[in-house]
Amino acid sequence: MTINQIRMQISRHHTTVARCYRAEEFEKTKRETGSRLLKPFIEYLKKRWEEGCQNSKQLCREIKLQGYKGSDVTVRRLTCQWKTTTTQNIRFIRTAPPKLPSVKQIVWLLLKSEDKLKDEEKEFKQKIIENSDEIRQGLTLLNKFRTMVREKQVDKYEQWHQEVQNRSLTEFLNFARGLRRDNEAVKNALSEEWSNGQVEGQVNRLKFIKRAMYGRANFDLLKARVIHQF
Repeated sequence: MTINQIRMQISRHHTTVARCYRAEEFEKTKRETGSRLLKPFIEYLKKRWEEGCQNSKQLCREIKLQGYKGSDVTVRRLTCQWKTTTTQNIRFIRTAPPKLPSVKQIVWLLLKSEDKLKDEEKEFKQKIIENSDEIRQGLTLLNKFRTMVREKQVDKYEQWHQEVQNRSLTEFLNFARGLRRDNEAVKNALSEEWSNGQVEGQVNRLKFIKRAMYGRANFDLLKARVIHQF
């Protein structure tokens, strides 16, 4: 280990650690006297520490009843070293908790086709469904609506609305209410081969070109740009 790593682990000044690090032999300090007085009680202190008593004053009171003649500072210095060691071990062992996906990511995960999901995504999705009855019901309604639209099953349209009413999910009730306001058009979309998708696409393109001019040009220029696009 480097000097800085040792300093961080034992919580000592860099100069003190560097002097000991480079010394040719062990340098005896004045603290040895206090340590010698404490030595007979170290095993007892370790036992009490592991039992959960990590208050240096309480530990000092207990060993003084057993004959300890040293100071409270010596006991506190020893327990501080144990605290530092414990903290360092936890710091190295602890791993960061897994990052949970955002709400948006979870929504896309739930809507994604099963054959396009990875194994861990399938497992995560299954746990979500198992732990939320509301999400499970919502996915059932969503998948039925998706199948109905793709396969143009207009005969199941009313049945789907009835299921929405039975399940009483607010979001689906609001969505179904919106469909009812344009009921005839929705049924035509489910039964006819025609679509206004091409018209909507052209309208969207026209709006894009218009906004690109920031409202600073007249209709003639807009017309010229639209025709030029063709």
